This record gives sequence, structure tokens and C-alpha cells, in this order.
Amino acid sequence: VRLSGWTLGYVTVNQLSFLVITILAAGVGGVTAYAYAFAFFQLPYGLFAVSIMTTFEPDLAAMASDRDIRGFRARFLLGLRSLLVVILPAAAGCFVLARPLLESMTLIGNAFTATDAARIGGTLAMFALGLPGFSVYLYTLRAFYALKNTRFPFFMAIAQNGLNVIFGLVLYQLDFGVQGLAF
Repeated sequence: VRLSGWTLGYVTVNQLSFLVITILAAGVGGVTAYAYAFAFFQLPYGLFAVSIMTTFEPDLAAMASDRDIRGFRARFLLGLRSLLVVILPAAAGCFVLARPLLESMTLIGNAFTATDAARIGGTLAMFALGLPGFSVYLYTLRAFYALKNTRFPFFMAIAQNGLNVIFGLVLYQLDFGVQGLAF
């Protein structure tokens, strides 16, 4: 119960931040572009980052349980390097290929209009810039969870989501549109 209370707080903070960003996206007529771009953004994260995280988390938990801090640190850093070796090229590829990928989808069954594809592609490119940071952030959370520490991730979520909302509001006011929100 002690651990799950902080996790519930973490989820609540994330949902509140998402609500604010969704409201801002609606204000620029970009909820659909944001949602589609985020779904595409999840693909490299889900395929690569989650696979690596899932592989390393049991070892981290076992080492934390055994109080093997040296082994924990070494295993965490190996996982972090493995994650970055895969995610950095994936983020670069996603950034470069976002617009051409979505524009090619306009040719396949008219999935999007050319305007939609350009907007979603631009939004996806901005999301791609954050893919390495997003992946490292969530990998770090798993390390804290392995240490049975859900309190610090809650405070990390407050800081991360607070910055997300602040930057979202600033970029919204500066009229950067849905792409600014993704950035």
C-alpha cells in the first residue's frame, strides 16, 4: 500500500499533465495530429526501449534485494548504454523519416490528406527529439522501482510534467501549434 500510493500519485500527475496538453492541442485544432503522432512515437519506444527495460529490470530488482549496489549500478549502466545505442538511431530515423513516412501513407488508401500528413509528420518529428530523454526517464523509473522506491519517481513526475505544462503553455502562447506541444 505504501508503494502503490506514490504510484497512484505518479499516474494522477501524468493524467493531469496530459489533460492540460490535450486542452492546448484542442485550442490549436491539433488533437488528432497530437494523438496520431504520439501513437507513432510509441512504436520505437515500445519495440526497443521497453524490450531492453524488461530485460534488465529483473536483474536490477534481484541486485537491489541482495543489496548489491555495485552490481546494481553496473547493470543499470549497461542497460542505459544498450538503450541509448538503440534509441538514438531510432530517434534520428524517426525525426528524418516522419514526414516522408506519413506523406507516403496518403498514397495508401488515402489514410491522410497531404495537409494532415505534413502536420502529423511535423508533430512526430518534434516528439522524436524527446525519444532518448523519454526512454532514459522511464528506464530510470524502473531502476527506482527495483529499489522499491516509488516516492522519488512521483517527485520526478511532478518536475517532468510541470516542465511539460510550462513549456506547453509558453509554446502555445508563442503560437508554435501542436508541433510546439510535442516538442
